[in-house]
Amino acid sequence: MKNVDNKKQFSVVCTSVGNDGFQAVWKALSDSIYRLVGIDCDRDCYGIELSNGYEVPERVSANYYNAVVDVCKKVKAKVIYPLSTDDQDYYAEHIGRFRTDDISVIVSDAGSLEIANDKLKLLEFAKEIGTNIPRYSIVESTDELHAAINNIGWKNGLIVAKKSRSTGCQGVKIIDNKSKTYEMFYNRERVHVSFEEFLHWLENRKDRDDGLHLIEYLPGKEYSVDVFLDGEVKCVVTRRRHRAYYGMATIAETISFPELEEQAGFLAKRIGLKNVVNIQFREDEKGIPRLMEINPRIPAGIDLTIAAGCNMPLWAIEKAHGIEPVYTRPIIGAKMRRRWDAVFSGVR
Repeated sequence: MKNVDNKKQFSVVCTSVGNDGFQAVWKALSDSIYRLVGIDCDRDCYGIELSNGYEVPERVSANYYNAVVDVCKKVKAKVIYPLSTDDQDYYAEHIGRFRTDDISVIVSDAGSLEIANDKLKLLEFAKEIGTNIPRYSIVESTDELHAAINNIGWKNGLIVAKKSRSTGCQGVKIIDNKSKTYEMFYNRERVHVSFEEFLHWLENRKDRDDGLHLIEYLPGKEYSVDVFLDGEVKCVVTRRRHRAYYGMATIAETISFPELEEQAGFLAKRIGLKNVVNIQFREDEKGIPRLMEINPRIPAGIDLTIAAGCNMPLWAIEKAHGIEPVYTRPIIGAKMRRRWDAVFSGVR
């Protein structure tokens, strides 16, 4: 029998609770009337232990949908909040089916996600509406690779390769023409690869259905912009990322950047995204912020936005329950220094 906090009036099922962002959502709702119940296909993920959650089959399983609905019925949840990038597509596709089971899903429309989750389609869309984007070229062969490099150019001996659909630094490599393959063996980050290594991979790649493109290397400051939308842009928070571990900020602070915030809000609205959206920019050598990617979900660094007074996950859940959120403006100059924590079981 799982322990239940009787002070909580409503249950919300959160998916993929092994991801980096769930701990922030959990803290954000700790003093609310909402009980978060995590589900994940990994029984040992921290989010299941933290939330007294449930193991479910993998999303590709034929039993996945029924397992999720069973959990919702068990905990009397009327709302599901998908947290991972891959979850977004599944729940947008099945939102009508969940509705027939009297369950609401906090997710953007499938058409909007098709643009946001495909980095190449996103660049093409953003270019059409005037968003500042980096130079890029599609690459499917060694001939196209050399042509793309000539078109884009090396920046400090670096250029970036991205797969169209990827998340959390997966499918992203910085090609370094100054380093040799054997030197990369000792690079613990492995974000950088040598030109020879990338060329070998390109010639032997098997996943040609997942578009690949090169973009210019952006050497400047990095910004992570959180946008909350409810038909209109309700709140925008800019986080200046000073340090990051893969895709997660470890040192960051909130700043005021009106021009960037206007650009981010306009892009998210034009795509048609809803609720919490994260848009990442990085400055080029001239100091112009250029679009890197969009995460149409709660980002791992949302804890700073929450600490700065803008509880976006709570707003999304309130909306799903028919409650009008009280939107706020962020504290500027709030700073976050991330530390590691642990969740224990089997101990007192």
